[in-house]
Amino acid sequence: MNVCVYVTNYFDNPLPSLKRLYLYNLYFSGSIPVQYASFSNLEVLRTRNNPFITDCYDPILNKLCLQLTSNLNSDISDGTDLDADWVDFCSCGAGMCNCGDVNLWLGGTGNWDDSTKWSLGHVPLACEAVEILGSNDVVTMPGAYSSVIYLLHVDNGAFLDVPLTSKLTVLSDVLAPSWDDCSQN
Repeated sequence: MNVCVYVTNYFDNPLPSLKRLYLYNLYFSGSIPVQYASFSNLEVLRTRNNPFITDCYDPILNKLCLQLTSNLNSDISDGTDLDADWVDFCSCGAGMCNCGDVNLWLGGTGNWDDSTKWSLGHVPLACEAVEILGSNDVVTMPGAYSSVIYLLHVDNGAFLDVPLTSKLTVLSDVLAPSWDDCSQN
C-alpha cells in the first residue's frame, strides 16, 4: 500500500512554534514569501545560495527586521539576486518593493513630520510614493532628520525644503548613490 501526502500550501498553515528556518542550496524562485512575517516565534531565518530568489523585498517583511535582531539570525540575502542585501533593507528600506500607496500632502505650509498633513494619516514610508502638488504647498523637513520614500513628485509650484543637516532618500531614483546600499545614510 502506498501512502501519499500532498502539501498544497505550506504557508497557509504556518507552524506557530517554528523558531529556526534554514533554506540552503534550494531552487526557489520569486521573492522572499511574506508569510515568514507571520511566524511570530521565528528567531532565525537564513536563505543561502538560492540564486533564483530575485526582485525586491515586500514592505511586510520589515516586521522581521525587528524580530530577527542580529545579522547572524537573519542571513536572508546571501547568494540570492535580491535588489539589495537584508542589512540595508532593514536599516533604510533599500530594495523595498513599491507598496502602491500614494501619500499626498494635504495642502498648505507645514512640517514633513506632521502626520496630520498627509493623506494616509502618517509620515511617508519607504514603500510609498509622495506627492506635493499644490501651488501654495511648502513642506519643510526638520533639521537633522532622515526619511526614506519610494518615489517623489513635487509639481505645480509646490516647494520641498530639505535642510543640509537632513537627508531624504528616494529609493526609485536609480541615479542616487543610496539606491542599492543606503551608504549615504
